[in-house]
Amino acid sequence: MKLLICGATGRTGMELIKQSLERGHQPMAFVRSPEKLNLQDEDLTVIKGDVRDPVQLAQAASGAAAVVSALGTSGLLPTTLLADFAGAICRAMKKTGTRRLIVISAALLFPGGGLPADIARYVFRYGLADMRRMEEKLARSNLDWTIVRPPRLTNLEMTPYRVFEGEFACAAISISRKTLAAFMLDVLERGEYIRKAIGVSG
Repeated sequence: MKLLICGATGRTGMELIKQSLERGHQPMAFVRSPEKLNLQDEDLTVIKGDVRDPVQLAQAASGAAAVVSALGTSGLLPTTLLADFAGAICRAMKKTGTRRLIVISAALLFPGGGLPADIARYVFRYGLADMRRMEEKLARSNLDWTIVRPPRLTNLEMTPYRVFEGEFACAAISISRKTLAAFMLDVLERGEYIRKAIGVSG
């Protein structure tokens, strides 16, 4: 299927592109700086654009079966990137008729986890606030969204993943980007967790 991938030049975005190609999909990488995407394939389309621009997103998403976002922030400074993206992609997908959307958020938005999680929530409070606003905008839309909330991301090899819902899992301390990308594509292909926020760890 044709997939519009936002945040494609990041490390998780690159994994989404590589693994979607391996699975026989046709990814369309929506990127601000195409020169940063060091990957070429006959089934890969690279589209230059701004994730805050609903017109550009609508043009890119036309004909796509789904939109998958690997957008993220450092979380250490005030930002509106993810909330702005959520508003723009909702408008774009309404225009194109594309309904399936999968985005990355953070496991720290689940309650629980004790003192270590509370400290992390304070350190990353700006990024988490932006993610929360993104999630709220998606929840108000009529899209078939799935919000994936991983813990700390690593560059390790792929491992089996564990899904959790409702509360931060203390054992869920990390997940590799390769595993996260595989989980997101599994969720897409299986049609799982529609209009749910789901946690996943390695």
